[in-house]
Amino acid sequence: LKQIFNKIFDPHTAFFALDTETTGLDIIEDTPIGISLCFEEGTAYYIPAHDTHLLGGTLLTEEKNLPEYSPSDVWSGLKEALAKRKAPFAAHNLKYDFHMLKNVGVDIGESTACCTMVAAWLCNPAEGGFSLDFLTLRHFDFQKIPTSALIGKETGRSSMLDVPLTELTEYACEDVDATFRLWKFYPNKLKENADLQKLFYDMEMPILLLL
Repeated sequence: LKQIFNKIFDPHTAFFALDTETTGLDIIEDTPIGISLCFEEGTAYYIPAHDTHLLGGTLLTEEKNLPEYSPSDVWSGLKEALAKRKAPFAAHNLKYDFHMLKNVGVDIGESTACCTMVAAWLCNPAEGGFSLDFLTLRHFDFQKIPTSALIGKETGRSSMLDVPLTELTEYACEDVDATFRLWKFYPNKLKENADLQKLFYDMEMPILLLL
């Protein structure tokens, strides 16, 4: 756990991507149940942070080793790491992840935070869609695991806490890896228009975190 969090403030980290898995979509009532991080394409980490998963609930097999940490260890470690970070990070729906982390006492730190959804909208308002699934298919020709494959009517599951940890891990890692790849793409697009770049960094991102 510590080795992963150390990557957040490692001076060699140019940027990273972050995503939360949560109990629901209500930014006031719901809370995160885990965090995923990506520091390079094709390699991502999902850290479960809810007793349902940490104590063995919804694991597919009994042979899996349970993590030797608590939810509070995750959130305190993440809070400390983010406070030390210098590198920017990206999240696809930054406002949502920002509020989810605040709900467990985690501040994202003072260095730059970027929203790939807002970047996508600024670069091409007529894109046709701004979801992570849509943009991943559009730019990388890759079909992500849809949320409906984990929860909803087809699965009979109503919460991510009902999803086997192995399935949730694959889904979460795929999400954050896609976010990482999108953030490698959009800064170059923003640089093509100085006014757009200034709007993104100087107005859209600061205002987003105030709402």
